[in-house]
Order: sequence, then C-alpha cells, then structure tokens
Amino acid sequence: DVDLNIGNVDFNGDVEISGNVISGVSVTAKGNVTVGGFVEGAVIKADKDIILKKGSNGKGVAKIEAKGNVITKYIENAKVFAGGYVETGSIIYSEVSAGEDVIVAEKKGFINGGVIRAGGKVEANSIGSSMGAHTVIEVGMPPEKKERFNQLQKDIAEDKKTLEKYRPVMEKYVAYVKTGQPLDAKHKIYFTQILATVNEAKRQLEANQTEYEALQREMMTGTHAKVVVKKDIYPGTQISISDASCVMQEKRSFCCLERKNGEIVINNM
Repeated sequence: DVDLNIGNVDFNGDVEISGNVISGVSVTAKGNVTVGGFVEGAVIKADKDIILKKGSNGKGVAKIEAKGNVITKYIENAKVFAGGYVETGSIIYSEVSAGEDVIVAEKKGFINGGVIRAGGKVEANSIGSSMGAHTVIEVGMPPEKKERFNQLQKDIAEDKKTLEKYRPVMEKYVAYVKTGQPLDAKHKIYFTQILATVNEAKRQLEANQTEYEALQREMMTGTHAKVVVKKDIYPGTQISISDASCVMQEKRSFCCLERKNGEIVINNM
C-alpha cells in the first residue's frame, strides 16, 4: 500500500503499486501509474496513462489526472480527468472529463449522478436513475475548451456591462466638449481614466468575441459528438451536445442522441 507511513510518491518514470492508495497521499509520475488495489481519497497524476485495476471510491476528494488515458474498474465520488479517453465499468456521483471518449462498459455499465464531459462521445448501458440522481452529460468539445467557452460567455457579458455603465458618462462629456468649453484639471483626469477603461473594455470585448466565435464554430462542426445508450436513459438527465441541450422528459431505451440542425435528436438503435 501507499499510505501515510510510505508518504507521497513522485517518480520520473512508471509507477506500479500492487496494493491500495490510501486517503491523504499523492502519487505523481512522468510515465504511467498502475494500481493493483483500490484508490481512496488520494491524488494521482501521470504524464501518460493511469490504470486502476480495482477502481476508486474517492470519498469526494480523490483527484485522478492523466495526460493520456484512464482505465479503471469503477469511479465513485471522485474527480477524473484524461487527455485521452476514460474507460470504466461504472460512474457514481463523480466528475469525469475526457479529451476524447468516455466509455462505461462491462455488464452493469451505468452512469448514476455527477457530470460527465467528453470531447467525443459518451457511451454507457444506462444513464441517470429512476431515483432522479442529478446526472449531466456534455459532449462535443474537449472539457478545457468547453470551460473556456463558458468563461468567455461570462467575460463578454461583463465587458458589455462595463461599456453600458460608462456610456451615459461618455455621452455627457462628449456633449460638454462640443460646446467648446474647456474641462478643468480634475475633470480632465477623470475623463481620461474613463476613456482608458472604455477603450480597454472595447479591446477585450472584441478579442473575447473573436475567440468565442471560433470555439462556437468548432462546436458546431463536431461530427463525432454523441451519447450512446445501450439500455436506458432516465428522465431528468441533462444532455448537452456542442451548443444544443435538453433535459430528458421520459425514459428512453436503446438509443443514440446526436445534434442535428441545432437540436438534439434521439434515434433508436
């Protein structure tokens, strides 16, 4: 086991742990990390792949981050990020993000609660639950880009708010200057400061809108993005595919959810 007696592990290569990784420790590797036992509330980071042969009950604090893929028996109450794909047998109340796909295979293959994000597809036997576990599925853009997209929406709104706030003041000063009357020193400084703030907000707004529109085009042209349900998807499950979203109103079975013409369509398999 890697526990508090062993302490944290930081290695410039592959790390293989035959036992468990106990809460309160971290394992960091430049290569792969393989854990033969369970992972509790620990932090595991790898520059390549992470393989958990018995899965993780993260107790709400575990963080598992791989620049490559994450392959694990199950994920429960943990945060998992993979630059590549995530493959697991089940996901329970966890936050899972993958640059590529999230595949929840094996016999049960369920996603029950939490937020699952994938640049490509999410595939599982069942998604959500009859008990109404809050489950969110987002596909169509790598998680870090989707996060940036959401942040840009907020930044653009803030830039517009700033411009609207100073618009009446600018109009007042412009009208005063047009009368030909000079501004005193105090008002010159104030006007100069406001002008600088407005110009910076305009510059930032233009830059943010350009980046936002580029990401939006990328979202809309993604063809691999879909949610594949091999058994059941339950009411209340939130689905986002690129820029389209919906909340499941009824139970559907053996279906595939994709974005077409700006809307999410559900086709039987």
